[in-house]
Formats: sequence, C-alpha cells, structure tokens
Amino acid sequence: MDDFFKIYNKMSVENKELVLIFKGSENEKGENWCSDCVTAEPHIKKTLIPLCEEKSLSIIECSVGDRATWKNPQHPLRTNKLFALTGVPTILYILNNKVHKRLVEELCASDEMLIEFI
Repeated sequence: MDDFFKIYNKMSVENKELVLIFKGSENEKGENWCSDCVTAEPHIKKTLIPLCEEKSLSIIECSVGDRATWKNPQHPLRTNKLFALTGVPTILYILNNKVHKRLVEELCASDEMLIEFI
C-alpha cells in the first residue's frame, strides 16, 4: 500500500489528470476474490484502458489486498480523505488532485459507463 501512495504522490505532481483503478488481489492461482472485479476486468481492459491511452491519461492500478485486509474498516484506502473507497472495483478520475468522477462495483463493468466516465 505504501508503494501506491508513493507512486500516486509522484504522478499527481507530474499529471493534472489521473485514472486510478482499485481492485481485489489475486491468489497464487491468479483468481481474484472479488467477483465484481472479475466481472469488470474485461470491460476495463477492452474499453477504459484504450480510451485512457487515446487521451494520454495516466493510469495507476492498485490492489486493495485480500478480502480480510479489504474488509478492515481502518483500511488506508477506506480512511483516506481523498480516495474514501467503499467498494471494489472502484475507478477514480482525478483532476487537479481531487476526485472528479467515481465508478464503484458493478458500474465498472458497463462499457457505456466507462465511455461516459472518460
């Protein structure tokens, strides 16, 4: 998690706009514990990432950890005032170091919502 905050802090200075993608972690078999993340992943890869690349938007992907770690109410991404995550997956559009747009859980699996988001 410390790595994410370091990367975010560095990139937020260098970029006016950022797209952040938060999702559950994968186990040793490559399976994600978060079913909404599994559902959203192909839509994010097919729709969101190409749109971000087309618009030269930087993307940071971050795992929130395993299920037990994420469910802790004191998780740093839950308690952080900027990110204030409530569920995963969550996609944030950061503009001038403020959350400009947010998609959470099943909305991340909608190509229409992802297109509108960017």
